[in-house]
Amino acid sequence: GPAVVVGGSWRACHAADLLLAAGREVVVIESGAALAIDMGEQQGHVLRERVRSHPRCTVVLGATVEEIAADRVRVWASADGATTDVPAALVVIASRLAPQRDLADRLRASTGIEVHVVGDAVQPRRLADALLEGACVGARI
Repeated sequence: GPAVVVGGSWRACHAADLLLAAGREVVVIESGAALAIDMGEQQGHVLRERVRSHPRCTVVLGATVEEIAADRVRVWASADGATTDVPAALVVIASRLAPQRDLADRLRASTGIEVHVVGDAVQPRRLADALLEGACVGARI
């Protein structure tokens, strides 16, 4: 059976791309209306097109995973409410990122040193946002 990638972020698209390069058949399931929107239009164009247009890849947009079983993934399509079982020999879950400030908070509290948080640790976004944030912090210190 194919590899099923749950999620359509840039990480999910990279995982799908690697699986396709390894010769696997891939199904990408994304709840949103487009792939890799977290990469930005220009940055993600090549990766999105490579995944979307690959002959061994099926992209299912506007769908959510209801169940993962040993040999299948049950998918619900929001457009028509249909539920479909997708065969799956492998499942990759590329869940949404969440900010991670715990280490910075602990360092501030326990050491009193100046700590700056940038990039996805502040809020998961695009690479360009993280680079700009890092440059701004670098300029301030």
